[in-house]
Amino acid sequence: MENDARVDICIATYRRPELLELLLRSLVAMDMTGFQVRVIVIDNDHRASAGVVVDRYRVTKTPFSIFYDVEPIQGISYARNRALRHIDADYAAFLDDDETVSSGWLQSMMHALHHYGADVVFGPVIGLLPEGAPKWSSKHPSFKRPRHSSGAILATGATGNVLFRVFAIGQPRQQFNSAYALTGGEDTDYFSLLHRSGVRMIWCDEGEVFESISEERLNIKWICRRGYRGGQQFYKRVVQSYSAPNKFLWFSIKIAQTITASLFLPIIAIVSFSQAVIILTRISASMGQLSMSIGMSCYQEYRPDRYRTGSE
Repeated sequence: MENDARVDICIATYRRPELLELLLRSLVAMDMTGFQVRVIVIDNDHRASAGVVVDRYRVTKTPFSIFYDVEPIQGISYARNRALRHIDADYAAFLDDDETVSSGWLQSMMHALHHYGADVVFGPVIGLLPEGAPKWSSKHPSFKRPRHSSGAILATGATGNVLFRVFAIGQPRQQFNSAYALTGGEDTDYFSLLHRSGVRMIWCDEGEVFESISEERLNIKWICRRGYRGGQQFYKRVVQSYSAPNKFLWFSIKIAQTITASLFLPIIAIVSFSQAVIILTRISASMGQLSMSIGMSCYQEYRPDRYRTGSE
């Protein structure tokens, strides 16, 4: 691993100054030995509401420089693409504005990148549930995300915790698809395309970051909407390219699976409510897939009248 490697850490944010403050504070405490770090903050609020937080770090002594810009067009793809335009380093990372990093996060991620000869490395996002969170939430995959052994090869990933070699995203740089700007799923699509182009992507289980789970997400309605949206994105990314016969077969199987799961859901709820919530999420995802197959419009989680965060 080379000394004094330049790293740009990109953060897209939208009207969450308290959480952004916590993230920047955790970056100040992070071990940056051997790195020249710059933090790029892209504010997706046209009123530049995150500027006050950024200014506090510009006037105090920090182990990194900080760059701030505003993306006035609402949508996560636009914010991430503006960050890409400002990257001027050998390596770059993306973090979400509701996260904090462990002290050894950057060291672990960079070590994995070099040790496994990878171009992109993803790490775990550990959900921090608020006090009094419902019991089912501690087992739900939306808040307890799957982990892998370090070095495991991946076909896609998310921008919540990722480090990559800048040359791996091409020249001109691969852009996040604006079609996903208000629906989300732009990161899964982005890294799927990189994988298909031959970019080597791996997992680093030591590179932990922590996500603050807001109370507004801890309800069945939010869970079902997120599952529905995820199903729609899966259809667009995978099923849409199937041949007509394969689509018909997929459709038949998906209908049968959805009906069967719905019939057994009340029984599962009696045995284990936590498991029933997971099954309900899968049913919602199936409904999202089926909705796309019959030409329904995408659920826009980040459209202006409900747009709340700069991250997924």
